[in-house]
Amino acid sequence: NKHLPEDMQFKIYMPGCDEFEGHKLEQLRINPFQPAAVKGAKVDMIARCENLVALLNASLPTSDILPVLVDETVYSLYLGLYKKDFLTGRPVEQPKIYPTLEEMTKMAEYVLSQKHYEAKVKDNLMACLQTRFQYLTRGTRGQLLNVDFSTDYSQIFDRPTIINISNISAAKDKALIMSI
Repeated sequence: NKHLPEDMQFKIYMPGCDEFEGHKLEQLRINPFQPAAVKGAKVDMIARCENLVALLNASLPTSDILPVLVDETVYSLYLGLYKKDFLTGRPVEQPKIYPTLEEMTKMAEYVLSQKHYEAKVKDNLMACLQTRFQYLTRGTRGQLLNVDFSTDYSQIFDRPTIINISNISAAKDKALIMSI
């Protein structure tokens, strides 16, 4: 690999691993709120929002009202940052900033504060949401997903790339990461 021209060399990412066979590895970063797009391409933020909600609800155990609250939390996060551009539903220029998973917990608190549930119900729902969202910010998952910006997608898609997720132990975490 090292004898090939730089643009032909395989780029290797292994979340949870700093080096492989004596070679330092660049860390992969994936902000789940950031659409995968090459520089300059327009992005559909409402589609990204809907896809992210579907991925979160599929990969985090939820029932009853929680999937709806996850949806409202993610939607509110996007709406708060992107306002009119988000509501148009049309592709827009790539934003300069994206939310993080930590911000999602704060938004969940706000969303629940606007509901007229009994205090005990609100507390229980918030505990459920916090547990699920904070799960995504810990360990290798957090290092990979709780970031301000994703790795430049041209580094991933414009050259031969291997993403080895063998250090991600849970199958549902692997499925989430591969889906994002």
